[in-house]
Amino acid sequence: MWHRVSDAEPAEDPADRTVSWSQAAAWAVLAGVAGGLARVIARRGAAVAWEGLTGEAPPGIAKV
Repeated sequence: MWHRVSDAEPAEDPADRTVSWSQAAAWAVLAGVAGGLARVIARRGAAVAWEGLTGEAPPGIAKV
């Protein structure tokens, strides 16, 4: 994924002092977005599976 936004190789350790602040910040933002998106996809998939198995919305989630 890093290669889609940068021509450079991803830093092995963003804390390395040879990595620029902008590159380290970009890596952190990209990692955060990817992690958040994966969490949303997993939760929505689990809700769909729950509803398919039980016929009811999961606890705490309104049925549409």
